[in-house]
Amino acid sequence: MSDAVTVTESLAKLAASLKYEDLPKDLVDRVKILVFHALACTFAGRNQDLIAPAPNYLRKLKLGGKASTFVDGIKGPPWEVALVNSVIGQSTGQEDMHADSSCHCGSMIIPTAFAVGEELGSNGKDVITAIVLGYDVIGRIGMSMLSPDFSKKFRPSGMFGPYGACITAAKLYKLNEEQMVNGLGLAGTLSCGNMQWAMEGTHEIVYQNGFACRNGISAALLGKEGAKASRQVLEGFLGAWNTYGKQPLGEKITEGLGKSFEIMKVFCKPAPACAYTQPSAALALRMVNKYDIDPQAIEKINIKTFPMGKMFPGLDYQGPFTDIAQSKMSQQYSVAAVFIFKELVQSNYEKYSDPRVNKLTALATVDVDDAITGAYPKKQGCEITVTLKGGKIINEKMEDLEVMNDERVIANFEMQATRTLSKKQAADLKNAISSLDKLDNIAGLVKLCIKK
Repeated sequence: MSDAVTVTESLAKLAASLKYEDLPKDLVDRVKILVFHALACTFAGRNQDLIAPAPNYLRKLKLGGKASTFVDGIKGPPWEVALVNSVIGQSTGQEDMHADSSCHCGSMIIPTAFAVGEELGSNGKDVITAIVLGYDVIGRIGMSMLSPDFSKKFRPSGMFGPYGACITAAKLYKLNEEQMVNGLGLAGTLSCGNMQWAMEGTHEIVYQNGFACRNGISAALLGKEGAKASRQVLEGFLGAWNTYGKQPLGEKITEGLGKSFEIMKVFCKPAPACAYTQPSAALALRMVNKYDIDPQAIEKINIKTFPMGKMFPGLDYQGPFTDIAQSKMSQQYSVAAVFIFKELVQSNYEKYSDPRVNKLTALATVDVDDAITGAYPKKQGCEITVTLKGGKIINEKMEDLEVMNDERVIANFEMQATRTLSKKQAADLKNAISSLDKLDNIAGLVKLCIKK
């Protein structure tokens, strides 16, 4: 084996050595915003039917433990609690997004950090540091492998999430560099998730993120106990790059390590649906507000996007729709539902059996546009052309998606939290998140997430 430092060794070295004091203020502030967003998604998703098996599963295990699920407060070991919290947080489809890796990091890293942190009684600074590292590992490994061909077969969050969850847990468990190397090697073995669910409209999408949490925490704990794993899990002859495909960004995977962090590239989605439908849904809403379009007068709709916006399984789908998981993935459905209901909210996707939406969805097509593709992923553009009866054409372009700013993220958190908790508890939770770096023990923050 070569004496050259492997990628996992480089990532482990940073993780073992990084201190809270090394983090600039804007990085700490970003963590807090993403915690607000992750918890807002959790509160919004807690009553959806598709997540019910997860908390029921944990209740019936009767394992006990020091970690707690959000809202319900079910006790369990951190790997099982993180699984449940991840499933719930992912379920609305509005979780955060790292475009270069196509991963919803917050729905995996934040449940992992809080479950392990509660078990250990970790302080806020340690939790923040672990979260920053988890996002960085997912982002760097993910962008070294992601391609449209990869995403036709494998779910990025399920594939890359275990690495990030592992390093998050490993940092909180205070693993040394060698233990982290072995943990990351095991995480690579435990990374998985195909895309068949998108073809059938089933619910693996939310459970893949949960499994990433559980597998990542398990990998870290096994590494701590001395399990030996591949040091070349990415670049080895039979490693991930040669198995799944390496992209040009793979050459830069350790560039700027410890100086620039991938968490700063993450954005919060404005619509409760697949990340790749965000531009088209937002543009449709702009058109609804700008033009008086009668949905019954529409003869056809054409949506132009970047390759991932068409080729990712489930996106270019005209129906029929039998489940909310299908409606949240489909470009055609997202646009048609906005034209029908004149708004962009969760209930749009719950009305997947509405005949008006299904009729309009069948009239919509999706194409890849060269100019939009050339600007992606730095810009996530879209173009929609609506042809009305009588031949009138309405065309609108969006150069880039307007993501949720910090004020909107916090406002959404306040709305979702007060729907689930008392006003006082929601206000106390907001203050605790805002003061995350000053908390001596994050168990108190987790307790505030549990409905009294």
